[in-house]
Amino acid sequence: NGKKYPTVVLSILADDVRQEAGSKISIMGAYTGNDITITPSQPVPAGQKIVVPLALLVVFEGGDGECESRLNIFDPLGNPVGNSALKFNASIAHTKNVIFKLPTFWVSESGQYRAVLSFGDKEPYELKFKVKIAQASPVNPAP
Repeated sequence: NGKKYPTVVLSILADDVRQEAGSKISIMGAYTGNDITITPSQPVPAGQKIVVPLALLVVFEGGDGECESRLNIFDPLGNPVGNSALKFNASIAHTKNVIFKLPTFWVSESGQYRAVLSFGDKEPYELKFKVKIAQASPVNPAP
């Protein structure tokens, strides 16, 4: 097919990303090195999953018209642990900020995770990131 898909020029993982007035983007808790450290407030029993918020800002350039995109997150064993789907309009004349939010990103173990962004028949874009589950740190430690 003759569809022209956009190209990824930048991606940032964060706790949250919001579109603000005037085309500004607010990024909270950015993981600029693609390393995420999760410090639970209490010990997590073996095998139990931790739910954390995760957002991915993707800046695209190029493309032509409406694009349907799908983001899938996979754990170190290749199991799906989060997904999101969005439609956006791509334009040759402008870059496009697209924000994927995963309010239920399931973490079960430390290791390398993969975020795979696909649309149409274009080769998927893959972002690898590391997740480390640190020892629990009580919110209000005893004096």
